Amino acid sequence: MARTQKLETSEEAGEPEADLRSFHAKVDRVAAGSHRWERVVDEPADVALVIGANDVVNPAARDDKRSPIFGTPILDVDKAQTAVVIKRGRGAGFAGIENSLFYADNTRMVCGDAQAVVSKLIAGVKKV
Repeated sequence: MARTQKLETSEEAGEPEADLRSFHAKVDRVAAGSHRWERVVDEPADVALVIGANDVVNPAARDDKRSPIFGTPILDVDKAQTAVVIKRGRGAGFAGIENSLFYADNTRMVCGDAQAVVSKLIAGVKKV
């Protein structure tokens, strides 16, 4: 029977590079049929907040059969009514390809240091 893996929060993930290697190892196990992913949320969200992610939220993994990441499990952030992405820039991820999510009509990009941006976001929400 295949093992179920819940997606980790960034606090649980630890070192980003180590977590990325772990993620890609899990993807290899999914492809081999010895591992399956558990859906965390099945319904599209009103708002999805992405901090620093790239390939794991790239719709090309689901939609573009020519993409080198096609078939890789992703979070369906593009299906949210609004996606807010906080990154230092729109650079390519580990796979080296552009992410169409960053250019989608329902996406708002905030470029900058994530800790500073989130602190300002929290302060703004507290004023409401």
